[in-house]
Amino acid sequence: MVTTSADAVQGCAVQKLGTMRYWAVASTEFIARRDGMAPRDWLAVAPVVIFDRDDPLQAQLRGRVTGQSTWDGVATHYVPDSWRYATAIEAGMGWGMLPELQLRQLPELHRLDDAWSIEVPLYWQRWSMGSRALDSFGRILMSAAQAAGL
Repeated sequence: MVTTSADAVQGCAVQKLGTMRYWAVASTEFIARRDGMAPRDWLAVAPVVIFDRDDPLQAQLRGRVTGQSTWDGVATHYVPDSWRYATAIEAGMGWGMLPELQLRQLPELHRLDDAWSIEVPLYWQRWSMGSRALDSFGRILMSAAQAAGL
């Protein structure tokens, strides 16, 4: 079923696919550098890897955990490519937020804390006009989202 949303572009319909959970993760070596600091205190000063300047997830999580959502005085690296982003985290450049689906493929990365996650709602937005092809694609997309556990 296609639903509309106040956020929909005019002339479009929005269909909620589910949610994707992102986890705060880092490499084993990076986590070892915490050197006895409490996780909350460490998150306030630890270098971070951010996808791009429009990516709010790291700041949202850091704000929720530490009360600080700006990066003043924190080494910040921007890597706007999803696999290179994960590679930068694996290399120990900092911690970052990765979707659970991607994290399952990266056993060398570890959650920083089991409570440090953010759920991001996913939507498919399409033209409101009738189209068998778009209707068919929408059913396939919903089926795939359900199969993926979104």
